[in-house]
Amino acid sequence: MNTRFNKFILAAALVSGLAAAALPASAQTAMPLTGDDAALVEQVKTALSQSRPLKDADVDIAVSATNGVVHLSGWLTYSDDIATAEQIAASVSGVKSVDTHFHVWASNGRTSSF
Repeated sequence: MNTRFNKFILAAALVSGLAAAALPASAQTAMPLTGDDAALVEQVKTALSQSRPLKDADVDIAVSATNGVVHLSGWLTYSDDIATAEQIAASVSGVKSVDTHFHVWASNGRTSSF
C-alpha cells in the first residue's frame, strides 16, 4: 500500500509540473521587480507591443529584467520573430543585454513584407 501511495504522489507531482510548464509565459510566476528593472520591463513591453510583426495573436512574450539584463521568453509565430524581439528589446534605453528563450509555432519566415 505504501508503494501505491508513493506512485500517486509521484504522478501528482509530474502532472502539476507539466501543468505549470504548459501555462503561457506571461502567466508563470516571476520574481517581483523593483526600481529600474520594473521600469525597464514596462518600457520593453511597450516597445514589443508596438511592433507590427509581433502583434500576431499567436505571440505571447514574457519580459523580466535583472540589473539591466532583459529576459524574454514565451511563444512567437515565426522563428524570424526571435531576432525582431531581441532587436526591439536591445533598442530600449537602459538595456545592457537581452537573453531569450522562445518557442515558435512555425519555423519558416514570414511570406509578406512589413
